[in-house]
Amino acid sequence: MAAKGFYLVQGDRTTCGGRITTGAEDHTLFDKPVAREQDSVTCGKHAGLYKIAGGIDNDTIHGRRMAGTLDSCSTCPCKAKFIPSMMNDTYEKGGECITTLFSLDGLMASLQEPYKNLHPENKTERQCTHTDGAIKVAEYILSEIKANVRSDTAETIRYLIDEDFIIKRLTEWNKLPFYARLGPPPKADLLAAMAIWYQTVKTGSI
Repeated sequence: MAAKGFYLVQGDRTTCGGRITTGAEDHTLFDKPVAREQDSVTCGKHAGLYKIAGGIDNDTIHGRRMAGTLDSCSTCPCKAKFIPSMMNDTYEKGGECITTLFSLDGLMASLQEPYKNLHPENKTERQCTHTDGAIKVAEYILSEIKANVRSDTAETIRYLIDEDFIIKRLTEWNKLPFYARLGPPPKADLLAAMAIWYQTVKTGSI
């Protein structure tokens, strides 16, 4: 099954709180330079400039592969993944399942992995009649982050889902000239926020 990835542009954030700082000025997505391997990126936890490692095969700009969430990461000590802002521009990667931060199947598999051996496997097939509480659990975790945690990671999560942040971003977007508003308006991105939260808890960096 093909995994869906997202193209990256200058200004996109990293999961450690950094940001892509360069891109191809003559190749843009909604007026933002497209990021490629070897473009510069900052780190939210370490000083200095780092590079984007890896890119999308067969998608090149001036001999350098375009950066994508399935193929690229930062060379910073965190080895951070990227949080895309262009959610409507995607690409697919076939073959073996790609387990990455922004592959939904990969994310769910990672979330379930620690709990596989907690209970012996029951061979009797059962039909669950309970409502799915995963969304409520996710909303509770994210509300705790928004209310109680002060860090670069929490700031990134708030940027993605906090209503006040979304309203502020939407207000700024509405002030842009019409040609800069051809893309979709800012909106909450729960999937990306959940992915960052999971990665933070997994590494114990919260």
